[in-house]
Amino acid sequence: MTKLPSLFHEDFKASKRHNKTLCYVMDKESIEEQLDSIFNKNEPLYSQKVWIETKGKSYATRIMERRKTELITINRETIPIKELKSIKRIS
Repeated sequence: MTKLPSLFHEDFKASKRHNKTLCYVMDKESIEEQLDSIFNKNEPLYSQKVWIETKGKSYATRIMERRKTELITINRETIPIKELKSIKRIS
């Protein structure tokens, strides 16, 4: 029987940091979906109370405007979208 060439395989001892990046991206997509659900309601945006959690602070406020990279609240605070952990409507 003839000897077949060996297969190449990469060493698996390398760090697996790419998993953290993948989870981060998935979290950001869910934030975008949460924002879309808030902005697609038929109610006026300023009448919806929301609970916003960021990396360093929590807010119970109303959103006035959404820009490409930030949210503007009724108190004129700007919250970068990339720092959001979660956003939920408060009844």
